[in-house]
Amino acid sequence: KKAAVEVSRWLAMEQPNETSKPVSGDAKTGTDKKTSAMESKDGADLIQAKWENLSVGSTVYIREKKAEVSRLDWPLMYWVFEGEKSEKHRSFLFDTEIFKVGATKESKDSGGTVEEPLSTRIEDLENEEYECEGVTSKHTVEIKGCKNSSIEIFDEVYGINMSDCKDVLVVFHSITSSCDMHNCVGCQVFCMADCCLFDIHKSDKCKVMIGNPLLKNVLFSTMQSDNLDIVAFEEMTREIVEIIKDGDEVDTITTYTIPSSMSPEGQNTEIELRTKWTGQGFATKTIEDAKECDVAPDFGKDEFDPFSG
Repeated sequence: KKAAVEVSRWLAMEQPNETSKPVSGDAKTGTDKKTSAMESKDGADLIQAKWENLSVGSTVYIREKKAEVSRLDWPLMYWVFEGEKSEKHRSFLFDTEIFKVGATKESKDSGGTVEEPLSTRIEDLENEEYECEGVTSKHTVEIKGCKNSSIEIFDEVYGINMSDCKDVLVVFHSITSSCDMHNCVGCQVFCMADCCLFDIHKSDKCKVMIGNPLLKNVLFSTMQSDNLDIVAFEEMTREIVEIIKDGDEVDTITTYTIPSSMSPEGQNTEIELRTKWTGQGFATKTIEDAKECDVAPDFGKDEFDPFSG
Protein backbone atom coordinates (compact mmCIF):
# COMPACT_ATOMS: atom_id res chain seq x y z
CA LYS A 1 0.00 0.00 0.00
CA LYS A 2 1.37 3.39 -1.01
CA ALA A 3 2.09 5.66 1.93
CA ALA A 4 2.27 9.42 1.84
CA VAL A 5 5.02 9.65 4.44
CA GLU A 6 7.49 7.18 5.89
CA VAL A 7 5.84 5.23 8.67
CA SER A 8 8.06 4.38 11.58
CA ARG A 9 5.69 1.77 12.92
CA TRP A 10 2.93 0.00 11.06
CA LEU A 11 -0.02 -1.46 12.90
CA ALA A 12 -2.32 -3.82 11.00
CA MET A 13 -5.80 -2.43 10.69
CA GLU A 14 -9.02 -2.81 8.69
CA GLN A 15 -9.97 -0.39 5.95
CA PRO A 16 -12.83 1.99 6.83
CA ASN A 17 -16.26 0.67 6.00
CA GLU A 18 -17.86 2.19 2.91
CA THR A 19 -21.59 2.23 2.52
CA SER A 20 -23.33 2.75 -0.79
CA LYS A 21 -26.72 3.51 0.74
CA PRO A 22 -27.56 6.78 2.48
CA VAL A 23 -27.54 6.39 6.24
CA SER A 24 -30.05 8.30 8.30
CA GLY A 25 -28.95 10.75 10.93
CA ASP A 26 -30.34 8.39 13.58
CA ALA A 27 -28.17 5.52 12.39
CA LYS A 28 -25.02 7.61 12.22
CA THR A 29 -25.31 9.27 15.58
CA GLY A 30 -26.89 6.43 17.50
CA THR A 31 -29.73 8.67 18.57
CA ASP A 32 -32.96 7.18 19.79
CA LYS A 33 -35.32 6.35 16.91
CA LYS A 34 -38.45 6.66 19.01
CA THR A 35 -40.95 8.97 17.38
CA SER A 36 -43.08 9.82 20.36
CA ALA A 37 -44.59 13.25 19.73
CA MET A 38 -43.70 16.33 21.77
CA GLU A 39 -45.28 19.78 21.58
CA SER A 40 -43.73 22.85 19.96
CA LYS A 41 -44.00 26.40 21.27
CA ASP A 42 -46.87 27.03 18.83
CA GLY A 43 -48.75 23.90 19.95
CA ALA A 44 -47.83 21.57 17.07
CA ASP A 45 -47.08 17.90 17.83
CA LEU A 46 -43.47 17.13 16.88
CA ILE A 47 -41.37 14.08 16.05
CA GLN A 48 -37.69 13.59 15.29
CA ALA A 49 -36.74 14.90 11.83
CA LYS A 50 -35.10 12.65 9.25
CA TRP A 51 -32.73 14.03 6.64
CA GLU A 52 -34.56 12.36 3.76
CA ASN A 53 -37.78 14.21 4.67
CA LEU A 54 -36.24 17.69 4.70
CA SER A 55 -36.28 20.08 1.74
CA VAL A 56 -35.59 23.75 1.09
CA GLY A 57 -38.61 25.77 2.15
CA SER A 58 -40.03 23.10 4.44
CA THR A 59 -40.97 23.79 8.06
CA VAL A 60 -38.71 22.50 10.82
CA TYR A 61 -38.61 23.08 14.58
CA ILE A 62 -35.30 23.84 16.29
CA ARG A 63 -35.63 23.23 20.02
CA GLU A 64 -39.42 23.54 19.51
CA LYS A 65 -39.07 26.93 17.76
CA LYS A 66 -40.54 27.17 14.24
CA ALA A 67 -38.20 27.81 11.29
CA GLU A 68 -37.94 27.41 7.53
CA VAL A 69 -35.19 25.34 5.89
CA SER A 70 -33.11 27.69 3.70
CA ARG A 71 -30.32 25.37 2.54
CA LEU A 72 -29.28 21.71 2.78
CA ASP A 73 -25.65 20.71 2.38
CA TRP A 74 -24.95 17.46 4.22
CA PRO A 75 -24.35 17.36 7.09
CA LEU A 76 -25.21 21.04 7.51
CA MET A 77 -28.79 22.25 7.64
CA TYR A 78 -29.46 25.97 7.35
CA TRP A 79 -32.63 27.68 8.55
CA VAL A 80 -34.22 31.03 9.36
CA PHE A 81 -36.43 31.32 12.43
CA GLU A 82 -39.94 32.63 11.88
CA GLY A 83 -39.91 36.43 12.18
CA GLU A 84 -36.11 36.68 11.92
CA LYS A 85 -33.69 37.40 9.06
CA SER A 86 -30.34 35.87 10.01
CA GLU A 87 -29.57 32.40 8.73
CA LYS A 88 -28.33 29.82 11.24
CA HIS A 89 -27.05 26.29 10.78
CA ARG A 90 -26.09 23.13 12.65
CA SER A 91 -24.73 19.74 11.77
CA PHE A 92 -27.48 17.17 11.26
CA LEU A 93 -24.84 14.53 11.94
CA PHE A 94 -23.82 15.82 15.36
CA ASP A 95 -26.97 17.64 16.53
CA THR A 96 -29.72 15.40 15.19
CA GLU A 97 -31.81 15.60 18.35
CA ILE A 98 -32.52 19.34 18.06
CA PHE A 99 -34.35 18.99 14.72
CA LYS A 100 -38.07 18.17 14.81
CA VAL A 101 -40.90 18.21 12.28
CA GLY A 102 -44.68 18.14 12.58
CA ALA A 103 -46.01 14.73 13.59
CA THR A 104 -48.32 14.64 10.55
CA LYS A 105 -45.47 15.09 8.06
CA GLU A 106 -45.34 12.39 5.36
CA SER A 107 -42.67 9.75 5.90
CA LYS A 108 -41.88 9.42 2.21
CA ASP A 109 -39.32 11.61 0.46
CA SER A 110 -40.57 15.02 -0.62
CA GLY A 111 -39.45 16.97 -3.65
CA GLY A 112 -36.21 18.93 -3.37
CA THR A 113 -34.62 16.71 -0.73
CA VAL A 114 -30.84 16.26 -0.73
CA GLU A 115 -29.39 12.77 -0.43
CA GLU A 116 -26.59 12.05 2.01
CA PRO A 117 -23.25 11.30 0.34
CA LEU A 118 -21.49 7.95 0.61
CA SER A 119 -19.67 7.49 3.89
CA THR A 120 -16.15 6.28 4.70
CA ARG A 121 -15.33 5.92 8.39
CA ILE A 122 -11.96 6.16 10.12
CA GLU A 123 -12.36 5.31 13.79
CA ASP A 124 -10.29 4.89 16.94
CA LEU A 125 -6.83 5.29 15.43
CA GLU A 126 -4.12 5.79 18.05
CA ASN A 127 -0.47 6.63 17.37
CA GLU A 128 -0.84 5.83 13.68
CA GLU A 129 -0.19 7.40 10.28
CA TYR A 130 -2.97 6.58 7.88
CA GLU A 131 -3.65 7.31 4.23
CA CYS A 132 -7.32 7.30 3.22
CA GLU A 133 -7.77 5.72 -0.21
CA GLY A 134 -10.65 4.78 -2.50
CA VAL A 135 -12.74 7.91 -1.90
CA THR A 136 -14.31 10.26 -4.43
CA SER A 137 -16.10 13.60 -4.53
CA LYS A 138 -19.27 11.70 -3.57
CA HIS A 139 -17.84 10.58 -0.22
CA THR A 140 -17.88 12.11 3.24
CA VAL A 141 -14.96 10.99 5.39
CA GLU A 142 -15.95 10.55 9.04
CA ILE A 143 -13.03 10.64 11.48
CA LYS A 144 -14.08 9.67 14.99
CA GLY A 145 -12.39 8.94 18.29
CA CYS A 146 -8.82 9.14 16.99
CA LYS A 147 -5.80 10.14 19.09
CA ASN A 148 -2.21 11.16 18.40
CA SER A 149 -2.48 10.20 14.74
CA SER A 150 -2.09 11.73 11.28
CA ILE A 151 -4.55 11.13 8.44
CA GLU A 152 -4.02 12.10 4.81
CA ILE A 153 -6.77 12.36 2.19
CA PHE A 154 -5.34 13.07 -1.27
CA ASP A 155 -8.48 12.66 -3.36
CA GLU A 156 -11.20 15.30 -3.56
CA VAL A 157 -14.06 14.40 -1.22
CA TYR A 158 -17.52 15.81 -0.51
CA GLY A 159 -16.79 16.62 3.12
CA ILE A 160 -14.85 15.72 6.26
CA ASN A 161 -16.48 15.27 9.68
CA MET A 162 -14.15 15.04 12.69
CA SER A 163 -15.55 14.21 16.12
CA ASP A 164 -14.14 13.29 19.53
CA CYS A 165 -10.54 13.50 18.29
CA LYS A 166 -7.47 14.57 20.27
CA ASP A 167 -4.08 15.62 18.89
CA VAL A 168 -4.94 14.47 15.37
CA LEU A 169 -3.38 15.98 12.25
CA VAL A 170 -5.46 15.83 9.06
CA VAL A 171 -4.14 16.75 5.62
CA PHE A 172 -6.61 16.97 2.75
CA HIS A 173 -6.55 18.30 -0.80
CA SER A 174 -10.04 19.55 -1.71
CA ILE A 175 -13.54 19.47 -0.21
CA THR A 176 -16.75 20.21 -2.11
CA SER A 177 -18.79 20.98 1.01
CA SER A 178 -17.31 21.61 4.49
CA CYS A 179 -14.80 20.41 7.05
CA ASP A 180 -16.62 19.95 10.37
CA MET A 181 -14.92 19.60 13.75
CA HIS A 182 -16.99 18.62 16.78
CA ASN A 183 -15.66 18.04 20.27
CA CYS A 184 -12.01 18.00 19.16
CA VAL A 185 -8.95 19.06 21.18
CA GLY A 186 -5.46 19.90 19.98
CA CYS A 187 -6.13 18.98 16.35
CA GLN A 188 -4.50 20.48 13.25
CA VAL A 189 -6.11 20.55 9.80
CA PHE A 190 -4.15 21.34 6.64
CA CYS A 191 -6.07 22.31 3.51
CA MET A 192 -3.83 21.94 0.46
CA ALA A 193 -6.28 23.44 -2.06
CA ASP A 194 -10.01 24.11 -1.61
CA CYS A 195 -12.61 24.26 1.17
CA CYS A 196 -15.42 26.82 1.41
CA LEU A 197 -16.37 26.30 5.08
CA PHE A 198 -14.82 25.15 8.33
CA ASP A 199 -17.59 24.49 10.87
CA ILE A 200 -16.17 24.11 14.38
CA HIS A 201 -18.26 23.30 17.48
CA LYS A 202 -17.30 22.43 21.05
CA SER A 203 -13.59 22.31 20.24
CA ASP A 204 -10.46 23.69 21.89
CA LYS A 205 -6.82 24.38 20.96
CA CYS A 206 -7.25 23.52 17.28
CA LYS A 207 -5.54 25.02 14.21
CA VAL A 208 -6.57 25.32 10.58
CA MET A 209 -3.73 25.80 8.06
CA ILE A 210 -4.48 27.25 4.64
CA GLY A 211 -2.67 28.78 1.67
CA ASN A 212 -2.96 32.34 0.37
CA PRO A 213 -5.22 31.44 -2.62
CA LEU A 214 -7.94 30.19 -0.23
CA LEU A 215 -8.10 33.31 1.95
CA LYS A 216 -10.81 35.19 0.06
CA ASN A 217 -13.05 32.16 -0.43
CA VAL A 218 -13.23 30.48 2.98
CA LEU A 219 -15.60 31.03 5.89
CA PHE A 220 -15.15 29.89 9.50
CA SER A 221 -18.24 29.23 11.63
CA THR A 222 -17.55 28.60 15.32
CA MET A 223 -19.66 27.87 18.38
CA GLN A 224 -18.86 26.85 21.97
CA SER A 225 -15.18 26.77 21.04
CA ASP A 226 -12.00 28.41 22.31
CA ASN A 227 -8.33 28.82 21.39
CA LEU A 228 -8.84 28.34 17.66
CA ASP A 229 -6.14 29.59 15.29
CA ILE A 230 -6.16 30.20 11.53
CA VAL A 231 -2.68 30.07 10.04
CA ALA A 232 -2.16 31.24 6.45
CA PHE A 233 0.93 30.57 4.32
CA GLU A 234 1.91 32.10 1.00
CA GLU A 235 1.59 28.61 -0.46
CA MET A 236 0.55 25.37 1.19
CA THR A 237 3.04 22.64 0.28
CA ARG A 238 4.00 19.16 1.44
CA GLU A 239 7.25 20.59 2.74
CA ILE A 240 5.37 22.95 5.07
CA VAL A 241 3.27 20.06 6.39
CA GLU A 242 6.37 17.98 7.14
CA ILE A 243 8.20 20.89 8.80
CA ILE A 244 5.25 21.59 11.11
CA LYS A 245 4.85 17.89 11.90
CA ASP A 246 8.49 17.92 13.02
CA GLY A 247 7.71 20.80 15.36
CA ASP A 248 9.64 23.47 13.45
CA GLU A 249 8.42 26.93 12.44
CA VAL A 250 7.53 28.26 8.98
CA ASP A 251 7.07 31.85 7.84
CA THR A 252 3.38 32.77 7.60
CA ILE A 253 1.28 35.51 6.02
CA THR A 254 -0.82 35.82 9.13
CA THR A 255 -1.96 33.97 12.25
CA TYR A 256 -5.36 34.85 13.64
CA THR A 257 -6.96 33.62 16.86
CA ILE A 258 -10.74 33.41 16.51
CA PRO A 259 -12.47 35.04 19.52
CA SER A 260 -13.92 32.64 22.05
CA SER A 261 -17.51 31.57 21.44
CA MET A 262 -17.90 30.12 24.92
CA SER A 263 -20.75 31.49 27.03
CA PRO A 264 -19.69 33.72 29.94
CA GLU A 265 -19.63 31.95 33.27
CA GLY A 266 -23.09 31.64 34.74
CA GLN A 267 -24.83 32.37 31.44
CA ASN A 268 -26.44 30.01 28.97
CA THR A 269 -25.93 32.28 25.96
CA GLU A 270 -25.60 30.55 22.58
CA ILE A 271 -23.02 32.44 20.52
CA GLU A 272 -22.32 31.60 16.89
CA LEU A 273 -19.45 33.46 15.25
CA ARG A 274 -18.41 33.86 11.64
CA THR A 275 -14.87 34.73 10.59
CA LYS A 276 -13.78 35.83 7.15
CA TRP A 277 -10.84 37.47 5.39
CA THR A 278 -11.41 41.20 4.75
CA GLY A 279 -8.52 41.75 2.35
CA GLN A 280 -6.31 43.17 5.09
CA GLY A 281 -6.84 40.61 7.82
CA PHE A 282 -9.39 38.29 9.41
CA ALA A 283 -12.43 39.67 11.22
CA THR A 284 -15.10 38.01 13.33
CA LYS A 285 -18.72 38.90 14.04
CA THR A 286 -21.73 37.20 15.54
CA ILE A 287 -24.02 35.60 13.01
CA GLU A 288 -26.64 38.28 13.68
CA ASP A 289 -24.16 41.08 12.87
CA ALA A 290 -22.65 39.21 9.91
CA LYS A 291 -25.86 38.54 7.99
CA GLU A 292 -25.19 36.57 4.82
CA CYS A 293 -21.49 37.18 5.35
CA ASP A 294 -20.67 34.03 3.37
CA VAL A 295 -22.16 35.79 0.32
CA ALA A 296 -21.50 39.49 0.84
CA PRO A 297 -19.32 40.14 3.91
CA ASP A 298 -19.42 43.55 5.53
CA PHE A 299 -16.69 43.06 8.08
CA GLY A 300 -14.73 45.71 9.91
CA LYS A 301 -11.03 45.36 10.58
CA ASP A 302 -11.03 45.92 14.35
CA GLU A 303 -10.73 43.24 16.97
CA PHE A 304 -14.13 41.85 17.91
CA ASP A 305 -15.49 40.98 21.34
CA PRO A 306 -18.77 39.01 20.96
CA PHE A 307 -19.83 39.94 24.50
CA SER A 308 -19.24 43.68 24.36
CA GLY A 309 -22.05 46.23 24.06
